[in-house]
Amino acid sequence: MITSQSADSRAFREFEHAGWQSVVIQALNAIRAAMRNAARAYEKDGVIELPMPAVLAFATKPT
Repeated sequence: MITSQSADSRAFREFEHAGWQSVVIQALNAIRAAMRNAARAYEKDGVIELPMPAVLAFATKPT
């Protein structure tokens, strides 16, 4: 049996979830915009080349 209180509670939870969902979407959009703006410093001729330092190592197992 669904009481009006439980229906109200469910409606509030759905509203609260939708509110948080919009906050998350806004945050992701802000992060994407910040990444695009930061990556522009590495753009050459329409191509973004990000510096990626790497360490290469070689070893052999002693016999």
